[in-house]
Amino acid sequence: MFPLITNDEKMTGEKLLASFKYQPYLEKRFEQFNTVYKVAPIYLKKVSRIEGLLCLYFLALLVQALIERELLWAMKREGIVSLPVYPEERECPAPTTVKVLKLF
Repeated sequence: MFPLITNDEKMTGEKLLASFKYQPYLEKRFEQFNTVYKVAPIYLKKVSRIEGLLCLYFLALLVQALIERELLWAMKREGIVSLPVYPEERECPAPTTVKVLKLF
């Protein structure tokens, strides 16, 4: 057992634990900034350009998450357990957008 601490006084213990368990999914999306999109420091002079660039990255992550969600829902609806997206047509139960788009 370990303590969970928050500064949100209205959050119940159950909601706090659910938020904590969801954390790896959020971190996966931020990890994709460095791996998939290879975000690196860029020196821009105007704040509006920085905001615009971050907005584009956010939209890219949003579209990627929506594609993965729709694909998983369709797989569940059709009763498909996994798709052969890995090399040698190995099965993958939760294909990522990158793997799916490489097939196209």
